Amino acid sequence: MRLGKIILAAGCSAALVGVSLVGTQATAGGLAVREQSSQFQGSSFAGAAAGGGLSSAFWNSAAIGEAAKGMQTENHAALIFGETDYTSVAGTGPGFIGFSTGVDAGDSVTNDRVALVPSSYMSYRLNDKTVLGMAVNAPFGLGNELDDDNSAFAIHHRSAKLFTLNANPMMSYEVMKGVYVGVGVQVQYASLSFKTAGGATTSAATGVLDGDDIGFGFTAGVLLKPAPGTSIGIGFRSAIEHEIEGDQFVSGTGPKNKFTLDVDTPELVTLSIRQALSPNLR
Repeated sequence: MRLGKIILAAGCSAALVGVSLVGTQATAGGLAVREQSSQFQGSSFAGAAAGGGLSSAFWNSAAIGEAAKGMQTENHAALIFGETDYTSVAGTGPGFIGFSTGVDAGDSVTNDRVALVPSSYMSYRLNDKTVLGMAVNAPFGLGNELDDDNSAFAIHHRSAKLFTLNANPMMSYEVMKGVYVGVGVQVQYASLSFKTAGGATTSAATGVLDGDDIGFGFTAGVLLKPAPGTSIGIGFRSAIEHEIEGDQFVSGTGPKNKFTLDVDTPELVTLSIRQALSPNLR
């Protein structure tokens, strides 16, 4: 299966309006949604953990320490155009009669999907050294669905979706001039749905797995500004262990059975360095 995506990202704040259009090829990290900031999407994520905007806090909790007085907010959105190709191999469809495609080796179908991924950031400066913040993101997710339920591919898969929603309250403290440390808590909701045909006929009912869970983790980071125009940031987002529990059933028939699935999201470490060389070059 090949996964591809095109991202259109847009965001605005009091000092930022950014738009970017990027084409990528998803690999093993395809469940991770990197598009959490139009500002850093526009710079190919260079300097993402080195501050310069509220959305830097996704990669580095300490970056929220640069926030101005009072309450500040930023809101971003990424529009992801996804494409999924399914190609059958030998043995995929022997005995499958009446299906529209996928009976012979080499048959394939392509499905396109569009997803909107918003992200929000907020800060409140308590005093000269302490800033509180909140980030709300969807850091992991993937979804696809067959357009044709009568395709032989439906025997193995009709649709699948993983959705996450992450709330990350955080605090940054300036321990000395130009040195910020930050910590935060992650509260993450995860929902998983998988649907497949319940038999080898075009009229087969849909078999469903549907479950969810809430998991917890933390964030931490350091932001250094040793000289004017120089910013160095390192941030850490911990893994989150999910034990997704839910129901397994055939749509419209029979009792529901329970299932449990362990899903662990990966850790994320980001190191960024930004150096201004002139007023117009960094």
